[in-house]
Amino acid sequence: MADSARAALEAVAREINGLESLCIEIDAAVTARDWGRLERALADSAATMQALEGAMAAAVPYRDEQFDRAAYARLQQIYTYRQERLDALQQYHDEVGERLRALSRWKSYARSLGTPRDFVSRQQPGAIDGLR
Repeated sequence: MADSARAALEAVAREINGLESLCIEIDAAVTARDWGRLERALADSAATMQALEGAMAAAVPYRDEQFDRAAYARLQQIYTYRQERLDALQQYHDEVGERLRALSRWKSYARSLGTPRDFVSRQQPGAIDGLR
């Protein structure tokens, strides 16, 4: 019975450690702006969360209050860190969106002025010399 208790509790610890490692991977992917890597890390963290839920359920007969407090404290730290990174990513997304909207406005404005050829054709004859 002691071996199965130990194995169940170690499985929970292993999954929590996996989540911590994935937080580092997510952070590295965001820093590198490697969106494919970020997508994989987020998918892996979702799978790890499911595995953690299963491990926690399997360990119910062996968990005590002290173990639960320690596990939940670590999970809260992971959640807080991960949420900060996701908030930073959302802020980055919003900033990029605003830059793209500004660029679009400038492009619309430039199109409304026409091409340089249109500008020259609107000038009076002989005015082209004044542009040099």
